[in-house]
Amino acid sequence: MRWIALTSLVLIASCSSQAQTAVTDSSVITTTTISLERVFKNSCIAPDFDDCNLYGRDFSGAFLYQAQMSYTDMRGANLSGAYLRQAVLEGALLRYANFSNAIMPEVWMQDVQAADTNFSGVKFSIANLSNANFAGADFTGATGTANFTDSLLVDATFIDANLAGSYFTNADLRRAYFLRAKLTDVDFTGADLTDADLTDADLTDAILTRTILTNAILKGAKMPAGWTAP
Repeated sequence: MRWIALTSLVLIASCSSQAQTAVTDSSVITTTTISLERVFKNSCIAPDFDDCNLYGRDFSGAFLYQAQMSYTDMRGANLSGAYLRQAVLEGALLRYANFSNAIMPEVWMQDVQAADTNFSGVKFSIANLSNANFAGADFTGATGTANFTDSLLVDATFIDANLAGSYFTNADLRRAYFLRAKLTDVDFTGADLTDADLTDADLTDAILTRTILTNAILKGAKMPAGWTAP
């Protein structure tokens, strides 16, 4: 797989919320095992974008292992296919950003504002997406485990997603779309799934304690053993 490494990055001013950034050079890394030190060799800056203005920037295919992006403005940015293992994006502004097919194991995205953001095909693993705004976000075909505890997911799309073992505790999932989603062992404790569409979804061994399923569409869904409609 080819990863684009940002090898020369100039930060103008102090990289505050008003600062601008410019990529002055990039190179294609062909190896699949590469250290962060090699990616940023001979650069005076580590992958620290905290509080930066990266509005609309193109990071597609970028190697951003352990990148620090907390409270960064990345609205409309393109991170499709990026490698974001253990990246920290706490409190970041991500509306309309494109993370499609990004690799995101152990990513930290607590408190992000990511309404209408594209996460289709993303690969999660032990990802923290709690207390965040993902209203209208697209997680079509996303896979792996993620923690969406206390997050806003109204009108979010999870068609054909495989999020087995994930957490949606107390999440607001009104009108969410889970068509054919694999949701085995998922914890929906206290979640609101009012008007959600779970057609043909697999909820085997899912936890539905205090889960609100008012007017939810359950046609063809595999429900937990012993579950009965309230």
